Amino acid sequence: DFCLSRGLGDVYKRQAVQRWAVLAEAGQGAALRLAEQLRAQGQQVDLLQPGDAQALAAQLGAFAQPPEHVLHLAGFDSGTGLDGQAERCMQAAALVQACESLTIAPQCWLFSRGAAEHLYSVDTAAEVAAIGDAALWGFGRTLANESPHCRIRLLDLAHAAAVELAVPALLHADSETELALDAEGRRYVPRLRVPVSYTHLRAHETGRN
Repeated sequence: DFCLSRGLGDVYKRQAVQRWAVLAEAGQGAALRLAEQLRAQGQQVDLLQPGDAQALAAQLGAFAQPPEHVLHLAGFDSGTGLDGQAERCMQAAALVQACESLTIAPQCWLFSRGAAEHLYSVDTAAEVAAIGDAALWGFGRTLANESPHCRIRLLDLAHAAAVELAVPALLHADSETELALDAEGRRYVPRLRVPVSYTHLRAHETGRN
């Protein structure tokens, strides 16, 4: 289950300068807008082109300093379905392999669209075509368990959420590694909850005893 996280302010606070790398195809609009917003907040942002682990390692090694965060937006909002999601998963694995080959340990953010929306949205059938993004969400969980150095973070945007809404979550990152943003940018994080029906059932059984 997901619950609304109230620890994140809506207003930007002054942030320490961090180094970011945005992994995306050349000219991808969402990636360029996100990079622009981060730079507007005083952050250092470089761009990465998709490729295998060796190609990514070469690009990362050419940076003056290694990034502290890498944002995986390659294939984001591409509408290519499950085939595209398989490619996104392979790209995520290649990114982690590249970082490990260079002995760097950035926080790797895997962006998805609608993969976790059903956990907080009333309308769970809004975009059936985007269900494929759930593949990256699930793969990211596995990658988080297997990656010894890189910290894997999952960031899911609702179908109507602009990518720029992710900026506060990025700049105010905390211990949560699975985040979902609704169309207004409200942040949800996973929490275990006891279903109300189960609570009522237990109370009823206790009353009978």
